[in-house]
Amino acid sequence: MLAIAHRGCMDDYPENTEAAFRAVAPKADIVECDVQRCRSGELVVFHDETVERVTDGSGRVDERDWSRLRELDVHGSGERIPLLDEVLRAVPADTGITVELKAEGIASEVVERVRTVENEVIVSSFYWEELRRSEAAGASSLAVLCHEDPDGALSVADELDADYIHPPKELCIESDIVERAHDRGVKVNVWTGETPEDIVELREAGVDGISVNKVALLERITGR
Repeated sequence: MLAIAHRGCMDDYPENTEAAFRAVAPKADIVECDVQRCRSGELVVFHDETVERVTDGSGRVDERDWSRLRELDVHGSGERIPLLDEVLRAVPADTGITVELKAEGIASEVVERVRTVENEVIVSSFYWEELRRSEAAGASSLAVLCHEDPDGALSVADELDADYIHPPKELCIESDIVERAHDRGVKVNVWTGETPEDIVELREAGVDGISVNKVALLERITGR
């Protein structure tokens, strides 16, 4: 079962930063990051639409130039918001990367960028049209993110010949989505395991990977 460091294990490290990804890579099978475009055009690794929760700044990411975003402090750690290229370079080649598309209109450029590294890179998104664009751009591995629509997610996975679906843990425990995905040859990486009990329950449900926020849970899954 794969251990996935969600935003670089955001409970233990400043989320979506180079420092976080470097720290967790030796313990993780895959690191997960989020990408969107800022106003000046750069692809930045950041989850929220606005910067208030995570940094000492304010405002929307897509209304701020990179020159301003790069000055912000992530969770008072001294770390800054990185570019996608910087994160791709920071992760060792033997560690996988999941890049979640957090906005529309960035698929082709993201696929172009991830082709520059040797890592296995999974492109994921709740924006299913962006996954279609990623497939058209030649993405080697796709993951269909979903909240509450297993039928829709599985249909898109079939359409795009996606390797993965990424459902929430409740859906994996309370429905037959894992079995239905496996019947199609699609693997299931679940978000997000928060406790040791979650890990046990999700393992019993047959998932293929678990996204976690805590390093201790990475270690519990991988033994590293």
